[in-house]
Amino acid sequence: PDGPVLVPLEGSNELLELTLLGTPVAATPHVGHQPHDAARTADGTVVVTNEIGGGVVFVRDGTVTGSLPAGPIQPGGVAAVGTYAAVPDVEGNGVWVYDTATQRLVAQSQIGVKMTHAVNLTGDLAAFADTDGDAVLVARIDPQITRVTTIPAPGRPYGLAYDPPRHRLFITLTASN
Repeated sequence: PDGPVLVPLEGSNELLELTLLGTPVAATPHVGHQPHDAARTADGTVVVTNEIGGGVVFVRDGTVTGSLPAGPIQPGGVAAVGTYAAVPDVEGNGVWVYDTATQRLVAQSQIGVKMTHAVNLTGDLAAFADTDGDAVLVARIDPQITRVTTIPAPGRPYGLAYDPPRHRLFITLTASN
């Protein structure tokens, strides 16, 4: 609740880290081509997805520590699940899981129709927006990807947010605004 807030800047290929308590903004340059989303895993690694350049970048303490080339053709969002980063692939229609301790791909599965964004729910569960499939897919990441349930979401679901204290998942529906 006190931050930091991770802000990938698609136009300048930077990652900003903003705190909400008045401390300065930290910036990490060169986090790929058009960074689209970022999430901090349990070990403190920030995983940044490169929507246009493909692949992911690993950032620790404001420094790029590694990157992996395009596995996902067009990675969209990213959900931090423990020390794993689960990345939906907009073009490849699946989910890719990276272990941030080893900075390696550890699982991949084709699920859904057009996966766009992701959010961690609780424990080892993550939700993925299947925008063209009009659903939100919930999967267990351990690191293998096991589909748990499908939540119908007619109207092209896109953005996701989770409120842990209330166990409430918020879903934007772009077709109906």
